[in-house]
Amino acid sequence: MKINKFKQILGDFLSTQIKYNYIDVGSSLPLNNFINLFSDFLNIYLFEPSEKEYEKLKKFVKNKKNFFLQKKAIGLKKNLSVNLYSNKNLSSILKVNENLNAIHPKFQFIRKVKVRAVRIDEIIKTNSLSVLKIDAQGYGLQCLKSAKKILNKIPIVIIEAEKYQMYKNQKLDFDIAKYLYKKNFMQVGNITDYKKSLHPNNKKNNSYFKEIIYSSDILFVKNFFIKKLNKREYILIILFLTIFHFCDLALHVLEKSNLSLYIKSKLKSLIIARLKINKVVLKKYFLKMQQKKISLSKFVKLSSWNDENNIFSNNSY
Repeated sequence: MKINKFKQILGDFLSTQIKYNYIDVGSSLPLNNFINLFSDFLNIYLFEPSEKEYEKLKKFVKNKKNFFLQKKAIGLKKNLSVNLYSNKNLSSILKVNENLNAIHPKFQFIRKVKVRAVRIDEIIKTNSLSVLKIDAQGYGLQCLKSAKKILNKIPIVIIEAEKYQMYKNQKLDFDIAKYLYKKNFMQVGNITDYKKSLHPNNKKNNSYFKEIIYSSDILFVKNFFIKKLNKREYILIILFLTIFHFCDLALHVLEKSNLSLYIKSKLKSLIIARLKINKVVLKKYFLKMQQKKISLSKFVKLSSWNDENNIFSNNSY
């Protein structure tokens, strides 16, 4: 099986569907690797308040008719201030908690800038179902609450959530999970874990012990165990469970859904293609290790199901 077979099957299927929306809060280049799988078939809304990152995105989306970019922050208030740091990945509405500098990369505060902000439910007015992805550096729950009026049209939420207060007064992963649970979502699992070795001498050996996980990209979906969903919700959830390798759960949802036999057969072929390609990729990595082209620790990292830059890299499609 060719490595790109999954992407081809996914594209063929999505081309027969009414377009879904993908809402990306806190966009920056490069976009998440998994977006490459469906970027031609979904309406993609990008929100980024940083002038510098916005200009990069503006060049990227030029001539892409299904990309819609806005230089705005997302939140509950119309005017917000962003704290800019020398490390762009730390810039946030919130201030960095310097008590956790052992976890933070090195940084310097640059300045504070005022930005315009909007609620998600004021921007997205279509009746299409949406996937909501939030990476707001500690401000995720506030962004999520700004979508309150359209959460019934969002069966999938992908959100970066911290386990420690990396920013002052921020809400943590359990706060986000609690909020979404009350809105009839269930937490499927982590897509990417952000880990760190705090002792400098251990960094090279971090495949042989558990590092602390200070943040994760978490996948939430509408809770299909307690409430029947409509057909388009089932399709979108099955697609994203498969994209993020939750293939067993995807098959379970597929069997329990009210989808037609034709759609079920198409989605099942997609899940099987994902499983076959995963097997090919893991075998390739294992063979490279046997040939001593990569180390054991490198094999462990490349085989991780919780690292977007490894298992989601382009050669695994």
